Amino acid sequence: EKFNQLKRICNGRIFVLDGNYLVNRSGPRVVESAEALAEAIHPQLQGHFGHFGTYLLSSFDHAVTLVKSGKETGGTKDRPLPFREKSEATLASAIAKPNCEPDEIVQEQLHSLRTGDLLQAFSLNSAANQARWCSADRFKAVLTSHGDFCRLLSETAKITKIEKADGMATVSVSLPEQEGKSTTELVWTMISEITDGQQSATWRTEKVGMAH
Repeated sequence: EKFNQLKRICNGRIFVLDGNYLVNRSGPRVVESAEALAEAIHPQLQGHFGHFGTYLLSSFDHAVTLVKSGKETGGTKDRPLPFREKSEATLASAIAKPNCEPDEIVQEQLHSLRTGDLLQAFSLNSAANQARWCSADRFKAVLTSHGDFCRLLSETAKITKIEKADGMATVSVSLPEQEGKSTTELVWTMISEITDGQQSATWRTEKVGMAH
């Protein structure tokens, strides 16, 4: 009963954080702990650092569901490979003119998400963004567990606004109101990047957040 009262006071926003891996450890994990806490405190950041929806950070209700179903909630954290030295081509990407428009990449990523091609959707993220996610599986886990982002997997989103400046762009995306669901406004932050094996720059998704 006391716990149910707490849930009502907190509007259901109670989270389970892996203290053994994160907050109870000193050293570099302090940064990851801060990221996970930020995702729990600020709904618009959920999934931004790639912790929410994994065994490191989840809603209390989701954690209880996993335990009751007998699913394994532990595991090992995938680490990205060490960053390589930037090549001349990569350094040039900041000033290279992309070979397409940012909304074209966003539209392709939205289509890949809606049709279930998560590997293709993941590949359209920037190199830094892919490193933050660590893997396409983690990318999928966060998307499917987030109340707003999971709508991208089944609903048609509309691009409403595009702004470009100095090798960066923002693309506004809207999910229309549906029965039981309000309109959701998202913002894609895009960067111009030269990917491995390519001679020209293209737009890639650096991050996606809730519009204010």
